[in-house]
Amino acid sequence: MKFFKPGLISAICLTIALSGCGGEDARKAAFLEKGKAYLAEGNYDKAKVELKNVLQIDPKFAEGYYTMGLLEEKRQNLRRAFANYRKAAELDPTHIKAQAKVGRFYAIGGDMEKAQETLDAIFAIDPASMDGKLLKMIILARTDEKKAIDYTNSIISEDPTQIDAVRMLAMLYTKNKDNDKAISVLKKGIEAQPKERMLWMQLAETYARADDFKNAEATLKNIINLDPENISSYINLASFYAQRDELDKAEETFRKIISIAPENEKGYLLLAEFQARRRSVSEAEKTLISAIEKNPDIYSLRFSLAKLYRATKSGKETDVYNEIINRSGFEPEGLKARNELAKIAMGNEDIKGATKLIKEVLDANPRDNTAWLLKGKIALAQKDYNGAISAFRTVVKEQPDLVEAVQLLAFTHLKNNEPELAEEVLRRGVENAPETPGMYINYARHLQNTGKTEEAEKEIDKLLQIKPRQLEALKMKAKFAVARKDMDDFKGIIETIKTTYPGIPDGYQQMGDYHAANKQYEKALKEYETALKHSKSLLPSLASITKVYLAQKQFDKAIARLNEAINKQPENAIPFELLGEVYIAQKKLAKAEKSIRKAMELNPKWPLPYSGLATIYLTQKNMDGAIRTYKQALEILPNDTQIMAKLAQIYERQHDYKNAMKVYENILDIDPENALAANNLAVMLADKAGDPASLQRAKELATRFEKSSNPGFLDTIGWIYYKTGEMEKAIPILEKVVQKAGNIPVFQYHLGMAYHKSGDREAAKLHLNKALESGSKFQGREEAKQILKDL
Repeated sequence: MKFFKPGLISAICLTIALSGCGGEDARKAAFLEKGKAYLAEGNYDKAKVELKNVLQIDPKFAEGYYTMGLLEEKRQNLRRAFANYRKAAELDPTHIKAQAKVGRFYAIGGDMEKAQETLDAIFAIDPASMDGKLLKMIILARTDEKKAIDYTNSIISEDPTQIDAVRMLAMLYTKNKDNDKAISVLKKGIEAQPKERMLWMQLAETYARADDFKNAEATLKNIINLDPENISSYINLASFYAQRDELDKAEETFRKIISIAPENEKGYLLLAEFQARRRSVSEAEKTLISAIEKNPDIYSLRFSLAKLYRATKSGKETDVYNEIINRSGFEPEGLKARNELAKIAMGNEDIKGATKLIKEVLDANPRDNTAWLLKGKIALAQKDYNGAISAFRTVVKEQPDLVEAVQLLAFTHLKNNEPELAEEVLRRGVENAPETPGMYINYARHLQNTGKTEEAEKEIDKLLQIKPRQLEALKMKAKFAVARKDMDDFKGIIETIKTTYPGIPDGYQQMGDYHAANKQYEKALKEYETALKHSKSLLPSLASITKVYLAQKQFDKAIARLNEAINKQPENAIPFELLGEVYIAQKKLAKAEKSIRKAMELNPKWPLPYSGLATIYLTQKNMDGAIRTYKQALEILPNDTQIMAKLAQIYERQHDYKNAMKVYENILDIDPENALAANNLAVMLADKAGDPASLQRAKELATRFEKSSNPGFLDTIGWIYYKTGEMEKAIPILEKVVQKAGNIPVFQYHLGMAYHKSGDREAAKLHLNKALESGSKFQGREEAKQILKDL
């Protein structure tokens, strides 16, 4: 259920009682006392000031670092929290609470060896330590669930108020689909700690998992009774109703928030968002206009109204932004409104108007990062790469954790033919914002795109150490596991996704992919159907279901399933396109074309039907028809690099390398990180053009592959070095290629040619003979034969 965010194996901050200060400096003790008080109140900024004072007085004070760790953990700065806990444990190895925190981080990050070492150190100091027992519980939960259940039960028997243990035991039962036991554990935990909100929340979630919605609702209402002024409790209840399609109850609950806090904009904003999504835009508009009349100086309401108008393309948003400017002038709200107007102007290609607005903002506030970001985007669109780089650098300097700015800066360096600088920007993004998941993900994707798969996975591992439940990281990790053919790791990751995010399709979809790859088709279908049930779109799950039927040549079942989808959603292009694919597989091309053209009619901006129609033409050996179809698609979707790549491949099949290279250049102009386009273009420049300028361009494109783990990419740069006469660079790379994929004849041929050119006759003979052994055709086969004769 989306309205809950309980950490299933979370490290819960324990309250630390201040022991006597003994001979410690009185000022240090006073600062520490104040810091802990502010921390308890949730005033983290003031707490940090006091704790910094503590550590300034005594930089070797373990308790100060431990408390700073608690603060950073509260603020979700997990890397800093870990650093402080580890420092505390290093300064005072007998500080059990610090040691336990360090151990938890190791366990949650998957480093079980270090977690166990830390646990051993704790029990050596105090064999009965509850902190040690809780750490052992976490380690067992990660390594042996059956033992974890028994051990956690023993902790609760010893002390029923241990919330961590109660939550862990309930989670373990839930994971094993034993919801009744989980509910029983949570109820007993609540009896021991009746005001512990997290236990109530987990109980409500568990009821919902068990489809006991009556008790889930009652539990959510009980949470409200714990603290009737806590707005988040009402939000959870309203979200529950909305997910159950009990819209009247949901709206009533959102309105309750407004009645509790009429001067707090949150209630109005939540109600309007709900109405826009589940009722009507006009109702949301009325709510916001009424709220603005009652609270004219709460500008977030006006910005929300403008956002609503913009989403519905009413055109009224400009009036709202201009009204904000009239009311607030050059105050922050007025500058924000100008930036929004600049975005609209840019969308309308009114660059002059956008530039004027951005200048007004920067004249009033030279450090307005939104304006600098917009200025950089304009420069990028105008291919003023140096201007764009300057603007984006300004933003990154001020906001190193702004993922968009870092990504745009790296992208612009790539456009400016500076791949090393692009990679450096992304690497520094991780270093400068180590708590920001997007930095790791973007850097990992870049590394993956340049063939550095192992390095990419290491970055995802780093992210999972500090954010073990980060969804995108888990999805990427699962794909890496498949690439490594580590199916045990893959299944473990997917189970984590399914358990942690039961309401989203991703885990079921990827598990379906696993079963399909192993030809366990019934299991795959079950997972895909579950994914489809949780998805807002028919893709990719319906496509996967179709592929499973096609793999078994069960055409009738595929057609029946797709017709079922068409009957439910007759205006949806997706099932029509998939039906066309089934007919193509049956070689019923007339039916296929009719179905695919229907999909194109329903959604002319969807690229897949164009590919389907092109496939029909290719099946008929009608190359001109396929080319015409892809060109038609690009008139509607001029920046679709996948369509471009398919067009380029047809040109290659026709040996029209000039047009193929032109298309690949267009792809790289849009997406400089597109490794496949860079590789294919480099190969053609080297083999089909071959002039010095083309070879230089090929080298510029392919140097990104020098550290790649992909043998095909490595072969490209190695062969280019051969072509440019740089044997000292070519041979080590081509040797690495043959080590990775020596069964591919052309790779042996390339290495043999490099040895031949370097004067190593014996090595040349060895590898050229290996290239010819298979009898397979490859470009250069006749040349290899001739050179062997000469040798």
